[in-house]
Amino acid sequence: MHQASVGFHCPECVAKEHTRVVSARGLATGQPVATLVLMAINIIVWIGGQIVWKTNDLLTTSPEAISKGGLFAGLPSMLSLDSTGRVVGYSDYVGVAHGEWYRLLTAGFIHAGIIHLAMNMWVLYILGRIFEEQLGRTRMVLIYFASLFAGSLGALVASPDSITVGASGAIFGLMGALLSIAKARGVALRHTGLLGIVVLNLVITFGLSSYISVGAHVGGLIGGAIAGLVIVDLPERMHRADRRTRSIVMWAGGVGLCIVFIAASIFVANAAGDKGSGVARGPASPTSGQVIGVAGPPTG
Repeated sequence: MHQASVGFHCPECVAKEHTRVVSARGLATGQPVATLVLMAINIIVWIGGQIVWKTNDLLTTSPEAISKGGLFAGLPSMLSLDSTGRVVGYSDYVGVAHGEWYRLLTAGFIHAGIIHLAMNMWVLYILGRIFEEQLGRTRMVLIYFASLFAGSLGALVASPDSITVGASGAIFGLMGALLSIAKARGVALRHTGLLGIVVLNLVITFGLSSYISVGAHVGGLIGGAIAGLVIVDLPERMHRADRRTRSIVMWAGGVGLCIVFIAASIFVANAAGDKGSGVARGPASPTSGQVIGVAGPPTG
């Protein structure tokens, strides 16, 4: 029997209800390490961009940082800007369709400004802490990156010519994963506050679609829901398998989803480039048509 806060739980009940038995020492020292590391990377990337490109405006991210690391299928490479911020010359085209696949990852760690960064980091801390406490760091990280790449895929499908930046695709993925895992465990979603949070964020997303990447948010949400089932629910259903086998399935599922989303993103970007989307256009300001993803704060 396992001692509980009130009475005792049998081992079978603990396993059935997916209850985590945490020691007092674990409660005292446990920290959402993975979440804090991800937050630190986002913050360091933003500060680094401000320093490297010597940006004087503390509230707005350097246009160079956005153009060099943001997500888009293909746009003219920037050579110089005039006083209004308009590109006055370019030599070739850049983007995912032109071999810059790293943008699928880097865009998820670049933000449009300090307010954009602060909002996303706030939501990431809240959701990430819940994830790590309930599901562990490894699962949280796998779902986060699978959702990030799914958000990149969604952004390229919906708006391949727009520059998309922000961690909100991955954050929406954490929401989607929590929903799918709760549903798989038989939790009535209408009795949870999470469903209301997701609906509210989607309303904000579509309502501010001129400034927010609908594709990144919806793609991340769907990708996260799939990742939750593959990375968490599938191994848990393998009751006869040992711990090592379940771990292999978890890792294979997480890495496999990342590869699938990356491959699909490259395919979509190349298709957009072949059709002349973005690539066939003339010079444009790196801030025009910019799509910035912001996950609204969890409420309710």
